[in-house]
Amino acid sequence: MVHHGRIETIVASLDQIQAVSARALAPLDQLVSWATPLLLRGAIGVFPKGRTVSDELTRLPREDRLTIELRPSLTQSDGALVIVRCNPPLEQISEKL
Repeated sequence: MVHHGRIETIVASLDQIQAVSARALAPLDQLVSWATPLLLRGAIGVFPKGRTVSDELTRLPREDRLTIELRPSLTQSDGALVIVRCNPPLEQISEKL
């Protein structure tokens, strides 16, 4: 299911989200900040970024709970897909308790 709305206003009401994505919305640090509540619940962040991806990665705060993976863009030679995951999601931690 696709949810339409501003992430900062609907994130609290979203449940069972598998992935979150945004294109040309904000710098990576802001996207990760908005998506973190979903990432902590097991969603995967998939953020297409253009030629500024290297600069945006350096501005991303160090977060031990998150893993960042880069994949080459198939549509933009100087771009990348930034894949963000939480290690492990809070759901998996709470299941073990």
